[in-house]
Amino acid sequence: MASVHVQPTLVRIVEVGDDAVGGWVVVGGNITHRSDHPEGHIFLRLEDGTGEMMVPVFRGLAKELEGKGCLQQGHRLKVRGRVEEYRGSLEVVPKEPSDISCPEGGH
Repeated sequence: MASVHVQPTLVRIVEVGDDAVGGWVVVGGNITHRSDHPEGHIFLRLEDGTGEMMVPVFRGLAKELEGKGCLQQGHRLKVRGRVEEYRGSLEVVPKEPSDISCPEGGH
């Protein structure tokens, strides 16, 4: 029997709870904060009107996304990623370039 890869559907940030840890979700919203780490990581805070969620973009992926101008504060993003807990907070961690998309215009 062949395995079927199911794409996660877009959810509101408020709906991402502890029960989602280890699973995959898609969230969308505006970047309200961006922090660049000296080792090349980018940390984004995404807000969708229901809540906020951190989106860490680790060095390897950040390097692949260098040309995406929408990874700036004020721009809109849609992020597919694995829900992980870090220091008591949930975050959505994208793994590959196709996990981050910029809607038309990005604003």
